Amino acid sequence: MITFNLKRTVVDQPPLKEWKYSVLQVCDVPKDATLAFLCPNCYGAYTSHKSGRNIIWSILTFFSFPCGLPCLRLHTRKKNLIEGSLLEDFVLSYCCTCCTVVQIKREFDDQKTLTI
Repeated sequence: MITFNLKRTVVDQPPLKEWKYSVLQVCDVPKDATLAFLCPNCYGAYTSHKSGRNIIWSILTFFSFPCGLPCLRLHTRKKNLIEGSLLEDFVLSYCCTCCTVVQIKREFDDQKTLTI
């Protein structure tokens, strides 16, 4: 006779958080807003590096901007346990591109996660 042990394992996950800064809080830091609007590709690559991704991802972000921005936003949400959806990532990345990249950068500014 074959018996199976079907015990459930409950894993406690930490609760998901909200973004610290809204997409529309871009002008709170004029330097970031200016850089994002003047050279969004460079600022996107800088933000990718700030998020802890390697140099290859930063270069890809530079050349594929804004196409790579939803992936960067998704990476940020997963790494920082922020609630949201993939649809929201796409909509914000393409409708409010510069505002979204500033939001992502500011999220990592507070954590001091710059890796060199």
